[in-house]
Amino acid sequence: MLTKESNEIMTKLQAIFEKQFGKATPKIGLETTARDIPLWDSLMHMELIGQIETDFQVKFDFEEVLKFENVGDMHDCLSKKLK
Repeated sequence: MLTKESNEIMTKLQAIFEKQFGKATPKIGLETTARDIPLWDSLMHMELIGQIETDFQVKFDFEEVLKFENVGDMHDCLSKKLK
């Protein structure tokens, strides 16, 4: 079960995904990967990272981005940065 803070992060991430991929974006979860969203290619990935950095007011370093295999990895990194 997600904490209140985790739910807030996921809600904000969902809004960012919908902004990037359109309102038809499926509900994301911690296990969601690029394979689950047809428009999520390498270019969209970088745009998505930029939008997440802007909306959460954080900065990811290159090594962090390389480790993102799913939404859960993004969530965990954000959770640490927002503490």
